[in-house]
Formats: sequence, C-alpha cells, structure tokens
Amino acid sequence: MKRSEVNTGSIKINKFVIFSIILLVVLFVLFRMFGYIRLPALEALFPVSTSVTLILNVLLALFMLMKFSVDRKHLYLVVLAFAYGISSLYLMSKLLSYPGVIFTEGGIGTNANDLAIYFIFRSASMAIFFLLSLVVYRLWNNRFINMVSVMALCTCLTIILLSTAYFVSSHSLVLSLPIVDEGSLSYQQFWNSSVGLYLVLLWGGTTCAVMWFAGVKNNFWASLSLSCMAFLGSTMLLSGSEYLTSLAWYGAHLFEVLATFVVMLAFLFDIFKLYQKARIDYKISYNNSIRDPMTRLYNRSYYYDSLVNRMQSASTNAPITLLVADIDHFKRINDIYGHVTGDRVIQYVAKTLQDSIRKTDIAARIGGEEFSVMLDGVSRDDALEIAEKIRAKICHHQDSPYGQDVPEKITISIGIYTVVGNELTAEQCVARADEAMYQAKQEGRDRVVIYSARTAEIMGRENSAPLRPIYT
Repeated sequence: MKRSEVNTGSIKINKFVIFSIILLVVLFVLFRMFGYIRLPALEALFPVSTSVTLILNVLLALFMLMKFSVDRKHLYLVVLAFAYGISSLYLMSKLLSYPGVIFTEGGIGTNANDLAIYFIFRSASMAIFFLLSLVVYRLWNNRFINMVSVMALCTCLTIILLSTAYFVSSHSLVLSLPIVDEGSLSYQQFWNSSVGLYLVLLWGGTTCAVMWFAGVKNNFWASLSLSCMAFLGSTMLLSGSEYLTSLAWYGAHLFEVLATFVVMLAFLFDIFKLYQKARIDYKISYNNSIRDPMTRLYNRSYYYDSLVNRMQSASTNAPITLLVADIDHFKRINDIYGHVTGDRVIQYVAKTLQDSIRKTDIAARIGGEEFSVMLDGVSRDDALEIAEKIRAKICHHQDSPYGQDVPEKITISIGIYTVVGNELTAEQCVARADEAMYQAKQEGRDRVVIYSARTAEIMGRENSAPLRPIYT
C-alpha cells in the first residue's frame, strides 16, 4: 500500500479541506463568542441531533466494512468500523437516556450526568480507535498486523471502554464520575476534574498524528483529519459555558454531527469517482468492442447491426447508400514495402474516409483492405459525388496530412448501391455494392461504379451473393 493509495480527485479534495477548515473556524468562533447564552427551549432537539448522528455512525460502520470486503489489505478500515460501531452503541444508550423520547416531549431530565459520561467516553473511544487505525495503516506490512490480532485488540478495547462507561454511570454503584449537576445542569466539574483538559489533549494529539502521518492529499484520510478537527472543536467549545442548555453545548453537538458528516461526504465522493471511472471504463470497453483496432473505424459486426436497424426505415424519400471501397494493388504494396507500410496505407485510407463523411454516417473496415461507408439519407447521385471526392483525395496523398508515410500513389475502386426498402437483407445490399466495386476493378480500377443490371450481368447472376474475397 502506498501513501497515496487514494489520490483520485486530490486537487478537489484539497479545496474541500481548505473550505471545511475555514467553515469550522468560523463556526467555532461564533459559538465560542455567544456560547454563554442559554436556550432551554431547544432541549427537545437533543434526541433529534443524537438520532441523526446515530444513523450516520451506523452507516459509516457498514461502509467501512463494505469497503474492507473489496480490498482486505486495508485492515485499518476494520478498526474504523469498530470506532463508529462503539460510537453507535454510546449514542443508542444516550438516546434511551432521554425521558419520554418516543412517547412524550423528550429533553434532558434527570439523566444529565449519564449523558455527559456517554459523551466523554464516546469521544475518547473515537480518538483511541482513530489512533489505532493510524497505527494499523502505517504498519500494515508488519507480521503482527493481521485480521485476528486486529479483531482481538478492537474487541478487547470495546469491552473495556463500554464496561468502564457502564460502571461509572448511574446504572452501577461501583464507581461514580460526577460531571453534571442534575439541578442546575451545570457541567463545571467537566473542567474542574481535568477530564475536559485530557479530552482536548487526546483529540489534539489524534488530529496532529493523523494529519502528520497520513496527510491530507489522500481523500479518505483528509476527511478523517477534518473529523478529528471537528471533534477537537466540539470538546473545546464546551469551555464557552458551563450549562447543558447553553449555545456552547448545542455547538458541541453540531460539531459532532459535522465530524461524522464529513467522513460520510468523503465516502459519497469516492462512490461518485468510482461511478465516474466505471462509466469511462465502460465507454472505452464498448468503443473497443465496436472499433477496428488498427484504423479505429467501426468493425464489420457493428456495421451490419447498424445497417439492419437503419434499413427498417429506408424508403425512396429516405434512402441509404452504401459504398464499398477496396485499395488497388494492395498485395503488391505489401510485397514491395512490407506489411508495416501496408498497415500505414490502410490507416491513411481509413482516416481519409472518416474525414470525408458526416458524423452521422458510418465508415467501417469490413475486410483486410476493404472498407464500407453507410450514407444515411443520401441519394445515389449525391453518393456518387461523395465517392468521387474520396477517390480523388486518396489519389493525392502528398496533399493529405495523413499521407506522410505513404510510399507511392494509392488508388481505390468504389462500388455504390442505394437501399430504398427492406426487400433485401443487409448482407445482400452490401454484396451488391461489393459487386459494383468488383466491376470497377475489372474496368481498370481507380474509379467509382454504381450498381446496375449490367453489374449483375458481369457477375453472372441477378441476385446478390456473399462478399467476395479481398481484391487486389
């Protein structure tokens, strides 16, 4: 694994990081300035913000595991899944601590100290698992870093942290951790007991470690760096007041949501980039399947499929005219100059054909040195004019931007057949244009011939036949 394992869209993510940092700083300053203001009326929003954060955490835990299932080398994703998983458990306990959260008005009530304990342990747990994920990320090739050891360590940490939180809460009489005064809803003890200071130091160290060792050019780790900054800001905001119903407390909750949301946004960004890449890969793959690899003209299969579809609407007022062209004396060119030069001649003719028709027309390579062009909505007379222009262009290779590697004058013979109905099959229609081209060969080459009764007479039959062998 390289340090730049996820560098897709690095420029965009750098701009996103800068914007996010500015936003976090502005919000932090505003909540810090007015954090002392108490707004008891917004107590009912606590369950709402907790529910939103819970949903985001559950989704992120699942996304981490799904991403790990795609590439099992990224064991740090398992650690992060544990981080968001244990966070979800704390949030669920916190949500159930609100009295009447489902059936009545909700609010903080008499479990304020438990809410503060869950907040502290959830925040500390996230920081610890973030640091552990960074260690696993940096030491991924160490023989001690494997699925069993990572799962065992994460499970032990989860049990220890959850058990400790349970024993210091009101659910147990073994230990106690007084943080909030139930009467005044003051959390001054949060700072007096140095718990708040330790939490700030923990998140400050985590933020610095993630940004230093993982960097911010990486889309995924940049989002985690922003998440760490948001958690750090959430803890520091609590110093702006000492009451749970203050604006500082609401700001801390908002930063918690932002800390989770920014990682979710990074996942969505990755999904978008993967979707975009998949679309590009599909287009490339599809184009390769319908194109001739040497000339990049359409291949025989695509040409016939398109002709079958277009023939369904062919009529006298909307004809389809087919050109079949073959390079004259091509075997001699190969024998004298070699196959490499012969390939260049084929490419020269193909580029000239493509440049001589509309974007709606279809040019294809249907044989070794044989080409066909489908002119939609073009009459026989207009097609004759187009074919003559193509023949003249190919003759004057010295005037073409594609003719530098052509060793001598190149000529082609072209046959034309116009489709005005669907009485014949696509193969029979192309065969008639092919017969007209063969007539041009017999009459001296370097000319254009329109299919007629004389063409059929020359070929010795009235009806079309399968394509003939390659002509020289």
